[in-house]
Amino acid sequence: MQRLQLSIDPDEPVVVDSRERRLVVFFAVDGDNPVGTAAMYRSGTYAWLGGGTTLPESRNRGVQKALIQSRIEHGLGNGVSTFAVETSEPVVGEPNISFDNLRKVGFRQAFHRKNFKF
Repeated sequence: MQRLQLSIDPDEPVVVDSRERRLVVFFAVDGDNPVGTAAMYRSGTYAWLGGGTTLPESRNRGVQKALIQSRIEHGLGNGVSTFAVETSEPVVGEPNISFDNLRKVGFRQAFHRKNFKF
């Protein structure tokens, strides 16, 4: 399986809140085709990373890791020193690629939050 040639520019994300650049959205593209998206909301020196998604046919090719890294780089360049993100808790015997990718870039689990289903 070949790795995708991704184009993600942390200096040119889509800015949703243009006055303060608080909410920015990143797109990973392979050529002209979008293959993943992710968002970052910034408030002062804090940022939340969320909304990360990758097309099924583009998974296991580094898209999510590239989006995580691009948001961190963008945040650091804009004065962020603390990042928060959430993902589902690992279950023994079941892969959790999102959790693994976050750990690989240095995130650590701070707490467990109960999710409720309706």
